Amino acid sequence: MIRSARATAPDSHRRLPDAMNRPPPLVLRHRLHNATVQFHWSGDRYDHAVRLGDAEQRTVDEHRDADWPDCPPLQQLSIESIADRDVALGVGCAGTSHWSVSIEPTESGFRFDWACRAKRSPERLGSRYRNAEGFTLVPGEETELRTDERFLRIAPRSPLDDAGTYRWAYAVEFRFAEGG
Repeated sequence: MIRSARATAPDSHRRLPDAMNRPPPLVLRHRLHNATVQFHWSGDRYDHAVRLGDAEQRTVDEHRDADWPDCPPLQQLSIESIADRDVALGVGCAGTSHWSVSIEPTESGFRFDWACRAKRSPERLGSRYRNAEGFTLVPGEETELRTDERFLRIAPRSPLDDAGTYRWAYAVEFRFAEGG
């Protein structure tokens, strides 16, 4: 089964969805835990949050109108069944660059795998979340995690010094209370 929502990037021939035509929220559910990745349309793209019970790890994008936003801009998104499990697949663009993502449930959370095809040197790339209790972000290969009191930023480790394809991957893992 494929559940998808699609929004059209702005150009001279198309308009973004208005409030009446906005894509519906989509939810990727975890089979083993009471957990989800929830996608909600905001402006011209999807924002997402990982939820486990009442705990929430939400993206934060303070540069969403820039060519290089704090979080990848997803304008097309689908939840698909692959190998008997649901996964989220998304694409989007900002400036002259294109982003893609695959998100899949793992035994202890969700794995995110992002890529950006940049036609020029990126000013910034990565994913930015509000710091939240109940979650651990685990960087994948060639990915680095930076934290401060309020935010977590996960980004490619390689220098952003040229046009090309950049990739970063990470797991959002659940932290369970002792005995729970």
